[in-house]
Amino acid sequence: MHLLEYGITGVLNFSPITLKPQRTSSGIIPVVHNINIGLELEQIFYELQFNS
Repeated sequence: MHLLEYGITGVLNFSPITLKPQRTSSGIIPVVHNINIGLELEQIFYELQFNS
């Protein structure tokens, strides 16, 4: 089963593997937002340290 068959059209991915959306046979391209939590934490620590 594909996620689209269950009505899921968007994914917020926190895993270390980058997911890439692919066009389905019906032409729908699901939304995938990949988040690297390590980089996000690094960015906020940097901003807290140098922008205070």
